[in-house]
Amino acid sequence: MKFFKFFKTIKSVLVAGVLLGAICDAGAAGIWSGYDELTPDQQKTIQRGAQVVLTQDVPGAPWPKITIYQRIDATSEEALAVFADYELQKTYIPDMTESKIAGKVDAATTRVDYVMDLAGEVEYTTDSRVSTYDNGLSYRMDWTMVEGDSMKEMWGSARFEQLGTGSMIIYHTFIRPTSGFAGWFRKKAIEMAKTGAGKLVQQIQMERKDKPDLLARQLETLRASLGQGSRSRQCDDWHWNGGLFCSSL
Repeated sequence: MKFFKFFKTIKSVLVAGVLLGAICDAGAAGIWSGYDELTPDQQKTIQRGAQVVLTQDVPGAPWPKITIYQRIDATSEEALAVFADYELQKTYIPDMTESKIAGKVDAATTRVDYVMDLAGEVEYTTDSRVSTYDNGLSYRMDWTMVEGDSMKEMWGSARFEQLGTGSMIIYHTFIRPTSGFAGWFRKKAIEMAKTGAGKLVQQIQMERKDKPDLLARQLETLRASLGQGSRSRQCDDWHWNGGLFCSSL
């Protein structure tokens, strides 16, 4: 009887080990991609070039968490390189009148001052950090507000993952406005996120086609921020909170 119990225990440990190994291998192989988060119908929408927009209500918050998926005709590295050109953002993101680098927190993290024209000027400052994962095949930016006059909380991320001959953006954002902005319609917040992500995709594809010299400079800047072969920019501790987030950066 004791031998039987011992055999069952060993078998359970071995099975658990095999399963854990399979999960780890799946993550290392990049199986858990943004594309795999979508249903078959949503994947067809992405392949057509349209956006998939998902929302998640937050208790006590007037605006939801918003996640937007969209295909890009560019590599994941090129996509992040364009987005990480912070002072260019004001030229293509609607209602943004200023995007100015305030300084560097570290090699991969940039502090940026923004001004938006939303029924009056809205000023805020974010720390934005670039990183790479999936053995350098995928890229991302994470940002969080460090100061703002009309928002209690703001954070988000943009993941850029290879998809066929191009890539896909997974744009995730959450804003908790102050009481003065709480009356804004939920639909308005969602439309702002959709339009911003769409304009970013247009900018990336336009630069790849028409402005290769600019894109080359942006790629050089991104690679310098990430550091050649630096694992300090690799994320090894992902967790889920309505989207993938990195705890180790």
